[in-house]
Amino acid sequence: MARIATRLPGERTLAEEDRNRIAAIRGELIRIGNDWRERHPFLAAHQDGVGMAVFLMSIAGVVVDAALYAAGILPWYATILITAFWLSLLQRAIVTAYIKHEARSPEEARQLAAKTLALYFPLGTIHYALWHLFIGLHVYEFVSGNTVSGSWVTALNFVAVTLLAPNAVRTFCLHFVSSDMHYYGDVEEHNVMQQTQVWTAKWLKPFHALCFNFGETHAIHHFLVRDPFYLREAIKHDCQKVLRDNGVRFNDFGTFGRANRFSLAPAHVEP
Repeated sequence: MARIATRLPGERTLAEEDRNRIAAIRGELIRIGNDWRERHPFLAAHQDGVGMAVFLMSIAGVVVDAALYAAGILPWYATILITAFWLSLLQRAIVTAYIKHEARSPEEARQLAAKTLALYFPLGTIHYALWHLFIGLHVYEFVSGNTVSGSWVTALNFVAVTLLAPNAVRTFCLHFVSSDMHYYGDVEEHNVMQQTQVWTAKWLKPFHALCFNFGETHAIHHFLVRDPFYLREAIKHDCQKVLRDNGVRFNDFGTFGRANRFSLAPAHVEP
């Protein structure tokens, strides 16, 4: 198994304590991941196959949900929530397959932006156009008291329940967790200790259910990009102990009042 560096060039300018803690965390995460791979050699050897299996299973789940809803077996609210779960798995599988690392240079940033655009256009544009049409239509009906009918409305409502609304719920959960667990504004460059925290509070379970436990596992990715989402989930408890023991913050909900600043002092944000 290839050796992975525990100290990166960009971290050389950090304070010695932070450099050592980052290296210690990264070394332990590498060891934990390697141990898992040794215990599950088949899964480790077929990482792309596992990702494809999750991808196909998620699509099948969305199709089955739509069929059950069309047959009147699954109510609209259950269809939205269950399909949102499948879409959360699908999103993780796509990200793992197509975006294997974060941009670390302007050129990689441009490549990542182009790759992201290719993933979302034109289907993403059509998707959100239909979603806003659905919202606008029902706002119009509510305000005006008029009812708009027709086969296109029936089709739009069906697509909204089986795809558009589930994706909106999934996206909200992911963005809520992701945007609030990261630190911004006063983070030292290359200092992974200051970039993010870990969210494990029980009240977050409904959000985590629809973004594949992003808040519990994403900090692992900041220290070690190598491992796919399902492996991070499998080793999260061991990894969380390493993170906690080395000073990574857990459940720092004070960030809601500090504008996501890492400093524990009250944040002053210019209007």
